[in-house]
Amino acid sequence: MSGVTLPKIPLGRVVAERHFVLWDSGGSEREIVVKLRAPIQAESYGLPAVSRCPTQILGLGVDQIVYAPAGEDAFLALCYALDLIGQVLEGGSKSLNLQNRDKTGVTEDSLVLNLSGARPPSRLFPCPETNRAD
Repeated sequence: MSGVTLPKIPLGRVVAERHFVLWDSGGSEREIVVKLRAPIQAESYGLPAVSRCPTQILGLGVDQIVYAPAGEDAFLALCYALDLIGQVLEGGSKSLNLQNRDKTGVTEDSLVLNLSGARPPSRLFPCPETNRAD
């Protein structure tokens, strides 16, 4: 799909939303809000059908933008949206000199930890041994 410009898609009905705080160099809090819509089937305009996953990030100066990465299916569109969210959070926080801190006030290197709430990142999904119903 290189060189193809897909039409803009409205954010629509939000199915997941995350609020968290970043701090500027003076110690002031800045609330960040990430909104995610479920993947949708998009018009293909003569190309193979694609799914898109609209998302919006508020609080980093890009509030007016609705990102909608495309994937060949809904799962990939969602994966691309989550990856894009991470990139926008990292880039925006660096350009605004914002810091991510955990609840104890320790500065974190990655916004992914704050966004997911998981420690360590490899524990984003429950381990089968601890999530069994038997």
